[in-house]
Amino acid sequence: MIFHDVYTSVPSAEIERFVRSQELGRLVTVAVDGAPHIGLYPFTYEGGAFEIHLVRSDEADSLKPMTLEEAIKEAHFRDRDVFVFRDPKGKVMVLHRKRDGKLELIEAP
Repeated sequence: MIFHDVYTSVPSAEIERFVRSQELGRLVTVAVDGAPHIGLYPFTYEGGAFEIHLVRSDEADSLKPMTLEEAIKEAHFRDRDVFVFRDPKGKVMVLHRKRDGKLELIEAP
């Protein structure tokens, strides 16, 4: 782990503002075999506590590549706020329905 001094002087109010402005958070886990997994999940933040909405279902992703238009229709049909798919070139993409109802497209790292 690398420690960066610059992050120790950020005021608490600024951290609070930043966290409250986010709609997706990264959750990093490690499997028994040591393989890491990074997921993007919707969350709420109240009183210093995070609540993450995890979906244990195949309903939130697609195994076949699809265009953006197909992914939007599929996410709407499945009524999902987060939908993971691969574009025709194989790049992993995440569709996220924001609180205001608008969709945002995130390219997975």
